[in-house]
Amino acid sequence: MKNNIPEYLTLKKNVVWTVCGTALFAELFILIYQPFGSANWTDNPFIYLGGATAVVLTAMGIIAISRTIMYKYAKKHPIKIWEYATWLVAEVMAMTIVYSLAASIITGEYNNYFTFVKEALLDTVLIIFIPYAAFTMSFALIAKEEEINRLKAELQKLTENIASASGDKTSLPAPDTYNFRDEKGELKLSVKSTAVYYIESSDNYVIIYYRNGNKLPHYVLRNTLKRIEQDFAQTSLVRCSRSHMVNFNTIKVVSKTDDGLFIDFGEDNLPRIPVSKTYSARFLEKFS
Repeated sequence: MKNNIPEYLTLKKNVVWTVCGTALFAELFILIYQPFGSANWTDNPFIYLGGATAVVLTAMGIIAISRTIMYKYAKKHPIKIWEYATWLVAEVMAMTIVYSLAASIITGEYNNYFTFVKEALLDTVLIIFIPYAAFTMSFALIAKEEEINRLKAELQKLTENIASASGDKTSLPAPDTYNFRDEKGELKLSVKSTAVYYIESSDNYVIIYYRNGNKLPHYVLRNTLKRIEQDFAQTSLVRCSRSHMVNFNTIKVVSKTDDGLFIDFGEDNLPRIPVSKTYSARFLEKFS
């Protein structure tokens, strides 16, 4: 329960699919099975259709707001499994209240509101969890297929590197451009290899610092430093600490102080990067 939910549950396109799909399922469910005692609402099928649609749209508006909040929240904070479960329970209760109010208003039996709540709770659970379960399984399969494709691409890249290395035992050609991809393998940023300064880790993201003309911008990429290190193993990008990778091509000074080794890029707006003891031997060996 302390683990985070999969990222595919909070992707924007998947959120849209979930809300729209659940709305369609709720509409069909109400029209076919006539839950919440709705069979007694009216004998006119057109009035029933309009009332059912209005109730569904109101309930789905709540779900849309809930999922929008979840989407924005997940951008800054990973959602735990227990948090997601609590969120689902809150959505069920909100929709139950909506359906119960609709039944009370349409029938005029306001004194039976809590009876409507009990009857609506089970139907609401079915209306929410059946489409949620179906979409979650679909998203999981799609994410697994994307992961397999990413691994295939990495394997192809590794094979090409091995073939290149076998043809030239002394060195591997350094790329003119560093192509940074996210954790799904999608290209997000291309920078000249001589313009990159360093990469900093931040939870499930990395921050790439580089030069663009007279500016020193940075780019936030959803990926891990370990994977970036693997992708650029045969380049001038080298790990120097648990949280940093640096570009040998842009280092100006490596100095030793009482606090250890530090890297300086000769830029006033860039900090000195420490070299940790874990990586110092490997760093100095490659640097020398």
